[in-house]
This record gives sequence, structure tokens and C-alpha cells, in this order.
Amino acid sequence: MKRKLVFASTNRGKFEEVRTIAAEFPKLEVLFPADLGIGVLPDVEEVEDSYEGNARLKAKSCFQWCQIDSFADDAGIEVETLNGRPGVRSARYAGDHATSEENLSKLLSELKNSDNRAAKFVSVIVAFDGKSFIQARGELKGKI
Repeated sequence: MKRKLVFASTNRGKFEEVRTIAAEFPKLEVLFPADLGIGVLPDVEEVEDSYEGNARLKAKSCFQWCQIDSFADDAGIEVETLNGRPGVRSARYAGDHATSEENLSKLLSELKNSDNRAAKFVSVIVAFDGKSFIQARGELKGKI
């Protein structure tokens, strides 16, 4: 029997990426919230100051909504010369409803006079089964 896990996201593109990766694990079935037939996954305000905190909020909220083990991600880019900004606010760097292009434009504008382009991409995944959390963190260092 496959273990079911709900991916706490309304982003179908991101879900398809996760499902492709999960296909390598035959005992795991990743479910998309919209396919459960129980309504719309509630939005979660990402108010924590860490990727882990925001991913925990999303995973726990999803579990409470569907009562199925759930997992969520949070990610961002941290630029050395900007003291780690945009960090956990990467998706909202140019404003709450900014597009990816607007966020990137703001970031590049802030870097235009800097020779230090060192940065890292941080990604965290947290799973929640109603009792405990499991989390993993990855970092990829490079330059912008």
C-alpha cells in the first residue's frame, strides 16, 4: 500500500515537479489539494522569519484541512552583499503581489553597483503527520 502525502500548495506547476521526483519512490503517492474533492486549500500567511517556520505553518495547516499527512516547502535566495536579503521574503521582495520579474528587477537594481554577487538558494521541505514534523534543508551557493 502506498503512503499518501498531500503537497501543501495550490501551484500546479510546482506540484508536477514534485510528483515527477516522487515517482522515484514507489511506496509514495503525492496528492494535489485540488484533487481531493474537499474544497480549496486555505491560504496561509507566511509570517515566520525562517523557511522552516513558514513551511511548518503550511504543512500543519494542510494537515488540519484534509487530515492526511502533508508536506510543504519554502525557499528563497540570500545575497551576501545584501545581508541575506531577500531571504524568506523572496517571493514578495518587490511587494506582496509582485511578479517574479518585478522581484528580480528590484534585486538586480540593488546589486548594480556591487562587485560581490555571492548568493545562495535555500530550500526547505517540512512534513507533518498530525503529531510531529520532519524537515530537510538544502542550499546551493553561487553568484548572481
